[in-house]
Amino acid sequence: MRDREPLAYRLVYSTPRVKGLYTPLVELVREGRAGRVLDVGAGYGIAVELISPYVDEAFLLEIEGAMAEKAWERLGSSRVHIVVGDASSLPFRDSYFDLVYFFDSLHHIPGRIEALKEGVRVLRDGGLLAVFDFDGSKLTTKLLRVVERLFGISSDFYSLDQIKDIVVGLGLVIEKAREGGMGSYLLVARK
Repeated sequence: MRDREPLAYRLVYSTPRVKGLYTPLVELVREGRAGRVLDVGAGYGIAVELISPYVDEAFLLEIEGAMAEKAWERLGSSRVHIVVGDASSLPFRDSYFDLVYFFDSLHHIPGRIEALKEGVRVLRDGGLLAVFDFDGSKLTTKLLRVVERLFGISSDFYSLDQIKDIVVGLGLVIEKAREGGMGSYLLVARK
């Protein structure tokens, strides 16, 4: 895998305010305690840090070795596992997770459709797939894409309507699809 830690991530994720972005995920997990969860594109593991009181076991998948190492230093335990790998080819067996989520990560994954298919594959029947991202049709997201490119970060955003169509096409039933602030959205679907 890759072994870099983008400067933009170090700057953004070192600010205390960034944890407020994770409120929709924390609320989702708190509503219905999840047994085993997978964070796809976990970065430094902030999401798992915030939801760990409400889950039995968490797996963080991160392609950047340096970021995965930082997540391990902060969170690694018998209940939190860090895996360096590619979201387009998840190293887990079928129907293994109760919740699979892409939190502010899907737009960075080159094989986004394959990653979503893999997320569905490893999700148990009745489990939830959640996507928190930014709507590619919104002006704020278009500006975000420009800023990320200036930092050397590749980004390609789906709109909320596009992600809804993709998830339904993968055989899931949408339970929640709502817009948030600054062009963000949360989509939750059940397998």
